[in-house]
Amino acid sequence: MKAASKLPAAFLFFGWGGNNTAKENAMKQTYDVNVKEFKPLTSPALIKEELPITEEVAQTIIDGRKNVRTFYGAMTSDSL
Repeated sequence: MKAASKLPAAFLFFGWGGNNTAKENAMKQTYDVNVKEFKPLTSPALIKEELPITEEVAQTIIDGRKNVRTFYGAMTSDSL
């Protein structure tokens, strides 16, 4: 294991490898106390690969974005 002085700052701050101060111990005791587990997220690229969209879905997205731009463009016009 690396020497404490060569560990990343987060390790030292949270008391994982360095000399613990009272502040570090308090932080360690309250850090992520409500977190049950960590699960890695699937990357957007992998999701796109596994769930490709159809041409119809792509057109729906394009039309929806166009409608939003039109709506917000009307809201920001000088007529308001």
